[in-house]
Amino acid sequence: MEGDSQITPFSKDLGGIPMKKNQWIMQKNQHSGRIKQFLKFSKCETLDELTNLNPAKIELLLNEYVESLQDKNTECTIIQKVDSVVMFFSVNEMFIFNELTSEYFRDMKYYENDGDEENTEEY
Repeated sequence: MEGDSQITPFSKDLGGIPMKKNQWIMQKNQHSGRIKQFLKFSKCETLDELTNLNPAKIELLLNEYVESLQDKNTECTIIQKVDSVVMFFSVNEMFIFNELTSEYFRDMKYYENDGDEENTEEY
């Protein structure tokens, strides 16, 4: 019957393996906005295409993305943007672990108490 067959898209990047379907639901929030920014930066046309990049390509893109953000964003903002991208990939069952995504390697000065003596009391 005509029109009954479905075509499964295949990823050239994955050697002809069927493409994974994106699981991220775009909403009007800061995380989806950051995902749109990363999608534009990656030059991928769709979230499905972004979801099907290989891990090495994703890590390279993340490193380049952070470098591009350094001139116009604070460290805290960069961390938030990277965290949103990592969240996108984790929703799509892809887990990214490197120095950009690990709090162990980050400069955590934005999260530490600066030692303000006015707010410290000894008990």
